[in-house]
Amino acid sequence: MTCAHCDIYPAGALTAPSEDLDLESRLRGHAVLRVIPLPADWISYGLDETFYQCEQCGQHWHYARPDGPYRGVWETFDNA
Repeated sequence: MTCAHCDIYPAGALTAPSEDLDLESRLRGHAVLRVIPLPADWISYGLDETFYQCEQCGQHWHYARPDGPYRGVWETFDNA
């Protein structure tokens, strides 16, 4: 369950490169979203991926960016 501190952008596929830039600017130096290591069982397909956890509610977030002209994905995930 997300909280007001970490629900900074609508979850799902981003529709334009400008949305990636907007999300990246919101994530830079964010007060409660902290970068965490790649989950042990996570399968990566060559994407540039960053994982976050909210310090307030514990929700895990995943931001994936493919190479080249891209549209990323911002989503929650279960790190159980």
